[in-house]
Amino acid sequence: MSLILKKCYFYTLFLVFLKIGILLLYSYPSQALTLDAILSQIENQFLRSADFQADFIQETEMKMMGRTEQERGRLYCKKPLKMLWEYQKPAAKKLVIQEEKSWMYLPEENIVYTQSTERLLGSSGAVRLLLGLSKITDDFQVQFAPTDKKEEKNHILLMLTPHNPHLGFKNAYLRVTGKNCQINQVWFEDSYGNVTRLNLSNIKFNQNLKNELFHFVPPKNAEVYPLL
Repeated sequence: MSLILKKCYFYTLFLVFLKIGILLLYSYPSQALTLDAILSQIENQFLRSADFQADFIQETEMKMMGRTEQERGRLYCKKPLKMLWEYQKPAAKKLVIQEEKSWMYLPEENIVYTQSTERLLGSSGAVRLLLGLSKITDDFQVQFAPTDKKEEKNHILLMLTPHNPHLGFKNAYLRVTGKNCQINQVWFEDSYGNVTRLNLSNIKFNQNLKNELFHFVPPKNAEVYPLL
């Protein structure tokens, strides 16, 4: 993959991962199954959850390249804006997002991609979700997903369509358990037909994650490429 394609690919991943983490941090089980009740739980979760962690399996369907990649690892997220994605298989890599700066580190290539988190956010919708200052419906049209998107029983699938066409994706889908409305799958579809799907397990909230977990300094002699 050329350097230009890599930069574009990892920039897209930055945006997708950030939005996934934001949506997960502000979600929590609900006893009611109405759309309004589910949305209310997502919007109000910031009052109860300071952090979360989960195992993940990530599948990325890259339409232009005609292939699908699967990766596994562990995800950590802490309010107000700290995230760590530790990829373990098939290759180790690390995505670190802090309040001011973000990094994607590829140890096998000894390469670091970096960008300011302010530019990474790039959208008022993501900021509002993160801060919990507005309803999700201010930034998204939310509805139960069409029948052809529903995969199995005992789950509820929500479709989020951004009002702002520049958020970096066309639709987002949240799959929640029918019993307690806990999110266990999130996926995004961009305007080019690429899909990033995240399956979650072993989700734990309020684990008192330390700030040091999200600290990152590029290794000595690593090549660092700013993403503008």
